[in-house]
Amino acid sequence: MKAQKFVLSRFATLVWSEEKGILVSPVTAKSVELTEDNHFALLNRFRKPLALTCLEPADRSLAMVLIEGGLLVVADGHEERGALQFWEPHDLNFHVLSRRQRITEFRLRGMRAPEPLFAPRSRGTLLRLALPGEKEISGLRSFWDVLEGRSSTREFSPSGISLSLLSALLFFSARSRSIARNKELGDTGHRNYPSGGGRYPLEIRLVVPPKACAGLRAGVYHYRPREHVLEKTCGFGGIAEKFLERACASSHLLAAERGWLLLVISARIARTSWKYDSIAYSTILKEVGCLMQTVYLAAGALGLGACALGSGPLDLLQRVTGVDAFLEPQVGEMVIGRPRLNRR
Repeated sequence: MKAQKFVLSRFATLVWSEEKGILVSPVTAKSVELTEDNHFALLNRFRKPLALTCLEPADRSLAMVLIEGGLLVVADGHEERGALQFWEPHDLNFHVLSRRQRITEFRLRGMRAPEPLFAPRSRGTLLRLALPGEKEISGLRSFWDVLEGRSSTREFSPSGISLSLLSALLFFSARSRSIARNKELGDTGHRNYPSGGGRYPLEIRLVVPPKACAGLRAGVYHYRPREHVLEKTCGFGGIAEKFLERACASSHLLAAERGWLLLVISARIARTSWKYDSIAYSTILKEVGCLMQTVYLAAGALGLGACALGSGPLDLLQRVTGVDAFLEPQVGEMVIGRPRLNRR
């Protein structure tokens, strides 16, 4: 071992807690506390391959602990080969840390009140949506046809969709069906997609360009699932345009085809983290997938097209809602429209 050289693992993550550093390895699920200045100086030396014979006895002892914990690795590039080459450090950290057995639930209980089930209203104008009628549901395909035919749509008709179809899509995929009251632990709900603990932290906003939806003015809207209404939060301007540009870059959509609108999913993270210690964000992302699949199936049944996007902007939503991006981060995006070949 003395002849070997070691280097800091590319997966090693340093976090701070109570005036000490904690070096964590998601590969071995082990951690080492660093409390002295010379501990951090030693880490700095292992930025480049270094043999243990170059160390003083005390540093060598700490280095051996770090090697045992998988925080220092042999400088032979093995982390770039085999199974580990497929992982980015942030992905592996997130995966391992969110799979640990939780010790506590309701971490914030007694410290602050639970967040309300539904987001407070802003001062935007409300547009009440009609319930799905015979026209929207008479030609619905069977569940099995919808499931077998599910696919992502990237070519949309420039004529856009109708407000009645958009209303039906939101009604079947995201409306609130019932509420269970609980003063101590906070209200929970029930919708057409599952949510951890019935917390339902997800919010839906629509970025609607001109002529994308007949009967709906261009702008940014917030869907309120309890009342089944849209609340207009701002008009269609430069920020809304940037949302659509990012969607085009993410899905290879043609910017000139404005027959589609953007469905933006955000999460009021306090709704979930108030109960689920250490796995709040993981739980939220699972819920995003459930909501997206529900939108896909509802869109398919209504003759609409949908496309989930792989990424989205970090801070644009905050600029149109005024909500802190750490309190309500944007966590998912979908494009909705009428498929180009659909004649409905």
